[in-house]
Amino acid sequence: MGNTSVNSAYEVIGKLAIGFSRLEYLTEHVLTLMIAQNDFMVEPLLVRPLSFFRKIEMIKSCIDYHFADEPGNKEKHKDLFSRIDKMRTLRNSLIHGEWAIDEYERNKGCIIVRNYKLKYQKSDDYWTDLQEDRYTVDKLNKNHKELEEIIKEIELFLPKYEKLETRSWLDKASPEDLERFKKEVAKLINEQT
Repeated sequence: MGNTSVNSAYEVIGKLAIGFSRLEYLTEHVLTLMIAQNDFMVEPLLVRPLSFFRKIEMIKSCIDYHFADEPGNKEKHKDLFSRIDKMRTLRNSLIHGEWAIDEYERNKGCIIVRNYKLKYQKSDDYWTDLQEDRYTVDKLNKNHKELEEIIKEIELFLPKYEKLETRSWLDKASPEDLERFKKEVAKLINEQT
């Protein structure tokens, strides 16, 4: 992999990083719309502190509630957030990994990203703390294209999410239920820190 390819790799990695940032913002925004869109405190206090994984899982639960009477729509939205979860895995590898762009790997036309996470390899019956992922510039470009398609799809769904009714359960809740809800939310936030 020549210098031009290395520069191309850095360019697409930068595009992916920007796309991942946009994806996480949109995920936070969608979750806020699904929980309590008229309460400006929900996003900064409840949604942002959650891990990206937890945000996606909460959205999937909200989809079950909001689209219970629309099985076709429910599946479309769940499929979208399952694809986002796959992107989250790629994001974690790229953003949290150690990049090994050395001469040996460049000559093989790929970049290695190492992630150190203790994991049991059942098939080989041993523990390891190293996972290596290999990326070519073409593979990274393909990932970037898929990420852009997901972002466009979320943006197309935003008007539908903005029309969801989210306040009725809060309006009907007793003071005791609201207090219990606040305690549960505080517990969730504490678990994240």
